[in-house]
Amino acid sequence: MSELADFRLSKAARRTLAALAPIVLTEEVDELGIRDEVVDGVELFLRSIPVAVRVAILAGIVTFEATARAVPSSLGRGFSRLPPELAAAHFARYWHSPLGALKQLARGMKMFLVMSYYEHPTKLAQLEYHPDRWIAQVAQERLERFAEEIREHEAQVTAPLPLPADVPRALPLAGGGQS
Repeated sequence: MSELADFRLSKAARRTLAALAPIVLTEEVDELGIRDEVVDGVELFLRSIPVAVRVAILAGIVTFEATARAVPSSLGRGFSRLPPELAAAHFARYWHSPLGALKQLARGMKMFLVMSYYEHPTKLAQLEYHPDRWIAQVAQERLERFAEEIREHEAQVTAPLPLPADVPRALPLAGGGQS
């Protein structure tokens, strides 16, 4: 099993993702007080992917931050420095872009944030999502429900061979001759 890469998001990339979080996750990310932890989760996820993909994503995040400056209403500010309504409009331009690369970047950034958000313990508790508890419950129910079939199969598997001991267990060689 391989280890995660020794990787950290730059402060600029963290700022960009933190500014994007309430746009793609709604204000609930701040109401729950987990915005920075969600960005930490994105960082962890990025540590697990191949270097080439990670570099491409980071280049996209830098591009996303910088291209906000080209929009006249931004007054030369990067994405993370925009007021919420202008930041949302910038993300929407990427989301609905006719350029496939920009559209995919928007979807990718949202995907990383959403995955981290819904894996956060606070969100899982709010959703009352307890997979370990459910797995243990279903495993117990299945053991009880199929107990007889399990015992029968186990008996068949562990039973002695059905042939008497004096019957040869190996098949004769083809041609019947001896070597």
